[in-house]
Amino acid sequence: MSLFEKILSLVRRPVAFPASQIRIDQRQASVSVQVEHNAHVLACLRQLRLGDCLQLLPVFQNGSQQHEVWVLDAQGRKIGRIEDQIGHRLAHYFPWKSTPLVLAQIAELHATPFGDRFGLKLNIPCSEQLWKTLHPTHAIDFRIEKLPKQTVILLNCTDYSFDEICRQLLVSALKHFSIGPPYPTSSKGETFRFALQFSQSIEPVRLEHFFKRVFNCVPAEVLHQQLLEELVKEEENIKRNWERKTTSLHAELVQLKKENLALLEQTKVYDCLHQEFIAQELQTRLRQSALEEQLVALQSDLDLQLKKSRENDRLRKISNRLNEEIPRLLETLLPDLQFEGQSMKVLWRHLYNPQAVLHLLQRLQQDKGLAEAKRVQGVQHWMEVHFSSGKSMDGRLYFSQQGNRIHVLICRKKTQAADIRYIKEHLCPQYHRSQLQTLKKSRKNAA
Repeated sequence: MSLFEKILSLVRRPVAFPASQIRIDQRQASVSVQVEHNAHVLACLRQLRLGDCLQLLPVFQNGSQQHEVWVLDAQGRKIGRIEDQIGHRLAHYFPWKSTPLVLAQIAELHATPFGDRFGLKLNIPCSEQLWKTLHPTHAIDFRIEKLPKQTVILLNCTDYSFDEICRQLLVSALKHFSIGPPYPTSSKGETFRFALQFSQSIEPVRLEHFFKRVFNCVPAEVLHQQLLEELVKEEENIKRNWERKTTSLHAELVQLKKENLALLEQTKVYDCLHQEFIAQELQTRLRQSALEEQLVALQSDLDLQLKKSRENDRLRKISNRLNEEIPRLLETLLPDLQFEGQSMKVLWRHLYNPQAVLHLLQRLQQDKGLAEAKRVQGVQHWMEVHFSSGKSMDGRLYFSQQGNRIHVLICRKKTQAADIRYIKEHLCPQYHRSQLQTLKKSRKNAA
């Protein structure tokens, strides 16, 4: 085992399940996690990566309808819980008893600059029934009947949808109603499940507008009428197209008859045409032979390109692996340095030779400063050092010590103005807040 592999084996501690345990073809729903904000959980979260898997555990509390779903790491430690409403639905509807504990893949993972707050989202594999539970929809059929002194709405829908309709009516201006008898009958003899009776006469157009705006639904008879009209229009279009095609076919038939007469006249010169056909056939064979030779050459070129493509893919995978593992290695070798902005991208992609800046970072870790560093003009508490990228002195290393941590920003000379603006707008306010808190603590201790 190489030294690089030994270091990686010490740094990488398993805090999550591998992503290979999630089926790619399974439907997934995205949920947010309320993270437990304590030192132990934050230490575990810093070791997580996008694509890792965490375990879901339902917690059923006795005498309470508000059940929860906890999120655990590979060692069974609690990371947080699924947010309220989604967590209640998961705990109530997911078949926990017939399946082992569910694994959910990390879809989003972000933290505040100081690392004391984390945002976490998971992709949960779910069945079609669970998907509909997490994303409820309303299937509503209604009919409006206007009587002399009142207006009645007859409804066919679920209990959940009926409660939502009543709630929306109370919120809107249409709140003077009462719930009618169960399973009422319309004037046409149709049976419905619910009825709402308004104490005053309301125009049906107003109620139809309410259902269209709030629930995006219209009565079934209106849908049937619209479908019938669409079918009539489609039938008329088909009839017009058929007449147009029939006229075109008749014209083509007349033209074919004329061409047939012309062909009969050309049979007199059949012998000449036959000789020409033999000559054309010979030319076709020669052309076919040439095309076959070109095809063989193209196949050889294609094989060569495929070979180069496979080699490029292999090199790309190696590069991606280095881009993931080298930052972890630097965090282990340089624990007091915190890289800001696009430092890692500049270090491994834009520098011709990163040896000079790596030497500066090693000295910065050991000495907590650099003797040759100069203050950044216009920015307090930040120092800068020039270094060579391998071709010229076109590199800049900015750093600022904040407590036990040294914030580092690696950039190129041509982006110097934008990088200094980034330090002023994003990094300096954090430093000033931390210094103010330190000053307040010192005054409090002195008092």
